Amino acid sequence: MSRREVEAVKHKRDALSLLTTTMTCWSLASSQAASGAPWSYEDWKPGGQRATIDGITFDSTIHCGAAQDFVKIAPDHYRFRARAGLRLYTWRFYFKIECPKAVGRTITLEVADLNHGGRQPWQESATVYSVDGRTWTHVAEEDMKIVPWTPTGHDAIDREYGDRTHVPYGVQFKLTLTAPVMWFAGPTPYTLERADKLMRRLAEDHPGLVQVQTVGHSYHGKTHGHPIRMARITAPGDATKRDGVFVMSGEHCAETAGIYACQGWMLEVLKHPDWLQDYVFYFVPIVNVDGMYYGATYHNMGPSPGKGPGRNLSTNWRERTEPETRAIWPLLARLRPVFFASLHNGRHRRTMEVHGPPGPGTDELMRQWRREVGFDIEDCRPHGRSSRCWGVLEKEGIAPMAYTIETLLLVRQPGFETFQDSYVETGRQLARGTIAALANLGPEARKPRVATPHPTSTKPALKPDSRKQAMPKTTDRLRFDADRFTAHLPWFYHGLPFDKTQTHDIYNFEANGLDLPPGDYTVALIPNKTQATLAVSLDGRTFKQIPVSDGRAELFPVSIRNRMLSLYVKAGDVEHAGPLRSVWVYPPGIDFAQAKDSAGNYTRYRRDIRSDDREILRKDNWNEFNAVLNRRGFGKKQLRAMFNDVLDWCKRRQILDPDDIHYGAIYSEEDKYDFRDAAAAAVCFAYAWRDTGDEDCRRRAILARDYCYKGQHMADPDNKDRFGGFAHMVHGAWGKGQQRLSQPLGGAVGVETGIIVNLLVKLIELGLTPSADDLERLRAAALWMVNNECSPGTFRHHEGASHDCQNSNALGAEAIVRACDALSALGHQPPTSWLEAARRGMVHFIEGQEAIGCWPYVFANVGRGQAFAEHSLPDQGMGVYHFLVAYNTPAFRDLPGAVDALKRAARWWLCMSRIDPSAPMPTIDLDDRQARGSLKFSKFTWCRFMAAACLMRIAELTGEAKPWRQLALRYMEHVDLKLRNRTDPNKAPFKRATTDDMTLCSWIQAVEWAGVLLREMEERLP
Repeated sequence: MSRREVEAVKHKRDALSLLTTTMTCWSLASSQAASGAPWSYEDWKPGGQRATIDGITFDSTIHCGAAQDFVKIAPDHYRFRARAGLRLYTWRFYFKIECPKAVGRTITLEVADLNHGGRQPWQESATVYSVDGRTWTHVAEEDMKIVPWTPTGHDAIDREYGDRTHVPYGVQFKLTLTAPVMWFAGPTPYTLERADKLMRRLAEDHPGLVQVQTVGHSYHGKTHGHPIRMARITAPGDATKRDGVFVMSGEHCAETAGIYACQGWMLEVLKHPDWLQDYVFYFVPIVNVDGMYYGATYHNMGPSPGKGPGRNLSTNWRERTEPETRAIWPLLARLRPVFFASLHNGRHRRTMEVHGPPGPGTDELMRQWRREVGFDIEDCRPHGRSSRCWGVLEKEGIAPMAYTIETLLLVRQPGFETFQDSYVETGRQLARGTIAALANLGPEARKPRVATPHPTSTKPALKPDSRKQAMPKTTDRLRFDADRFTAHLPWFYHGLPFDKTQTHDIYNFEANGLDLPPGDYTVALIPNKTQATLAVSLDGRTFKQIPVSDGRAELFPVSIRNRMLSLYVKAGDVEHAGPLRSVWVYPPGIDFAQAKDSAGNYTRYRRDIRSDDREILRKDNWNEFNAVLNRRGFGKKQLRAMFNDVLDWCKRRQILDPDDIHYGAIYSEEDKYDFRDAAAAAVCFAYAWRDTGDEDCRRRAILARDYCYKGQHMADPDNKDRFGGFAHMVHGAWGKGQQRLSQPLGGAVGVETGIIVNLLVKLIELGLTPSADDLERLRAAALWMVNNECSPGTFRHHEGASHDCQNSNALGAEAIVRACDALSALGHQPPTSWLEAARRGMVHFIEGQEAIGCWPYVFANVGRGQAFAEHSLPDQGMGVYHFLVAYNTPAFRDLPGAVDALKRAARWWLCMSRIDPSAPMPTIDLDDRQARGSLKFSKFTWCRFMAAACLMRIAELTGEAKPWRQLALRYMEHVDLKLRNRTDPNKAPFKRATTDDMTLCSWIQAVEWAGVLLREMEERLP
């Protein structure tokens, strides 16, 4: 062992010796608010409120209590607020009910101001009550009701409440008072007192194993007597050679499922003496002690309580400005655990989520967790990499395996009557899975880092040899294990006929998300077996025999300008795992030996295109699918009938009162008056006017168009961030905004602007002669797009955004070129720079497509792409449709690579199809059976319309009529037979394919836009 390593180990021993049993006493000091004092937003201080109404006392001044402003609003109906002051997020409440003279009464308790994704059950599904303050029973779903939120009456506060994904609503609960004293909470509370008692009991019961230490203080911990505490659990003896496992929870103080899971993890550890011989376990059950004490929901408490929300500790690990992160980070930097987890809980999820780095360690952990845990666990994804603790630990080289784990708040494990017992069991299961995974991993994957030699520093030093091993964020040389990124695509991707399944010997290697500077590279391919040449193609069609010399075939130059390397190799043996052992990328001018010594191993993810999940690709199923695909009997007549239903809906729902501010708008079944819906309805009316000459339809089209203009920013031409852009009218699960026209308008949105521009141009094409004002508005919208190209080919998704969203790139290019075409045809020549910007967007969009035909939602993004997966269905439809609209213009019909990209996109949709065997007959639908989350994007009926409209255009533009016209018609046949509303005139003619309580989500319905797409499809049929 070198001198430096000896010193480092000695320092680790010194650091461990500091972790002694120095558990300080706690006190339940009263809060700053006087008990019983009236509460208001003006003079709020933490600590809750005590109020007696009708002989019932509601008391949130209890330890860690949370609820304010108790009032009676009807007999046996009492309302309170969960929010206090200017906190952004509110979904926690906890108070005591003293009711000795009211036992037997059933009352309604209404929380006025929860917030999340709109008026639907979210975290309140985990609401509980207790008769002893320790054992908690969940409120039945039939005793809950979502109601509108109750504003405070303070405009400044109501206006700022929530954000785009946390919108306010109220919830009513029916509760029968069964005991003189009860407790009511959402979710199951976990107090500081409980955590302290647990750690003290464990230390007393296991004196040789458990040590508890105060590791730091929050802003107010010394005042209220609750510092940040940690339990260290390991066997007696020298622990310097044992791997460290560090688990914390309670960064968000309302996420108590994660805290209970931390408790379960601690209890499980103590059941396994053998674990304690190999590991040192560290547990911080509650990080956000101030937020827990003062009844907060999400943030910590700032230095001055009541002066607005504190900080989100979960995103503070890079800056470490808060006392909580400053207290824990030096421990992590010194201890350098082999495994780290921060336990949270998703308050809207029905499946567990894990966020962390890809790699063999993660693969094994996910495998073991799925074996142990009684819930579905989604694939690990790198959410929060830049700011969450796990990502900063990974970047700093402190913990080789670090994660955020979203345990489940809303779902109980089978066999568990209470939420809290289920949460604890989840922690036990995670503990077992973690140790099983660590035991199976090789020494390199699980080897803990050597501690830093500077214990007082918050920035860890690199281990002696880590500079050689660590891969910089941007590199010009990489190594790939080929089997990690190789896939065998379905036969029809390689020009083989669709009519029957076939074998082939072509394999695709593809790795996305590379941090390679754009340029030309040498690519070295190492075959799996000895051979003289290797058949290689960069496009999957034209193969070239590359000589194999010194065990490798070298390609040069290979242009990599899109952060992705994709190539095809013929294997010669379809049963083989793949033709390549490894792939190397390095710049020209260096030899292979030099690259081999310095290239970092790329392990960001493991590619899985999920072709095995696609049942129609199985040989036994393809013939049945192909027969349904080529079925006749659905065509123009049925499409026109579907359109007529949409037209009738638009007529019934259009506002025709000139005194109404929404004059001309379409009143949706989602209780809103959307600008985009109005533009689409205008096109439907214009089609009807062209068909029949009915002047009433023309009048309606103009009214709808003019209402749409009310959503456009036209007041300040000097404001490039807004002028010309359209606002997004949505108020619900996708953000706080508006459902009624009001001023000021919300920010300009690129998606909305791109869609509306296409619809406005369509109105001109259908014969509505534009006025000078119409043309000025069209020019202004295109100019907004041009001004909001934030990097070459990247157009802003919305005002202020800078992410490289593929959908908004296609929309931006489409809006510009459509406006250019319309203006040019009317003698108003736009600047040539506009078309240059559009071309950059079109080229950039093509660059982001993967070999299977899918576009990740964000350019080069890992996680939202890479597979035949349902989560890409809405994104694929939106982006490809608007790319097709732009490509169909003269300026882009010669765009290199476009035809091949469109053919691949169509094949991706084909793979995403399935037979729906339900009555009245088998139909072909998009395969959305694995849709995750509450919104379930892929289930939207709108996705079927978009896919069908794209396939019709692809059939026309590529000359590949079969099977894309048939597939488009089969999707529409499925919608007509199984997603049609034929009974309720107050709902749109096509079902949303989502729950009725999911309202005000702008993209769910879009039925007026569906009418436009139906006519486009009809026009493309022979």
